[in-house]
Amino acid sequence: MIRILLILFLISLSTHYARANELNVSINSYSDAAAYIKAAYDNGLDKNCWDSNATQRKVVAFLGSEGLDDKHENNLSKKSTELKPFDCTVLASVIDMVHSNKNAILAKYPKYPKYPKYPKYPKYPKYPKYPKTQKTTAALDWKKLPSNNPVFYSQNGGSKAILSINDGNSPEISLLTVNSNCDLKSKPKQGESFMYVNKTLVKFGYVCNGDMQSIFFAKSQKGKEYILKEFEKKSKVCYALKEEIKGLCFGAIGFKNSKHELLNIKKQRDAAI
Repeated sequence: MIRILLILFLISLSTHYARANELNVSINSYSDAAAYIKAAYDNGLDKNCWDSNATQRKVVAFLGSEGLDDKHENNLSKKSTELKPFDCTVLASVIDMVHSNKNAILAKYPKYPKYPKYPKYPKYPKYPKYPKTQKTTAALDWKKLPSNNPVFYSQNGGSKAILSINDGNSPEISLLTVNSNCDLKSKPKQGESFMYVNKTLVKFGYVCNGDMQSIFFAKSQKGKEYILKEFEKKSKVCYALKEEIKGLCFGAIGFKNSKHELLNIKKQRDAAI
């Protein structure tokens, strides 16, 4: 079926049929292609279609590490509604079609159209350039720690957002990062702190872990539930001391699969004889 779909696409570069007479995928711009592949992937996540990271890598390979541009969000909403009724096979077909024809799509519909060239002005002396500040990008995947305890994490630099099971047998997100209140000279200690998580203020407790590192965790059940929902809903979750500052951001893609696997591990262990 997929081979037939690709042949149709290469001939017209405008229309793709997934399950004849059911879904008509019309691509008339780069925005259409980008919105379709992102919408198919997001709908598949909601339906637990993807068992591995292979499908996610196809989406990232097409969209790039920056993901979908903000200007295409309206298009994404339309495509998500259009693809919502279809099953995992159809959604996978749409992703494969867009991913495998990336070069053909960009050749006909460039992501950044070329603008007419203007007359050149006289060249001025070049001044030394200052080194560019490197942007720290959030990780795209959740990884499993090589440990006997079921723990998953997403990393940004030396900091980690950790998914684990708390003492109440519930999933919990904690943050392992540098804390100025923790250093080698001070005795091990704990305390409270307030941070914004996606611009919502959350009360945290922290326990020093040595080497100026500490583990932060939401103190209230409401705070824990809010943070878990943010990682499930958003593609990126940021912690910050001030609301207007972007802060330390972590990738949320793959979070649902990691949470599901974590609960399965806990269920199996609880059932062990």
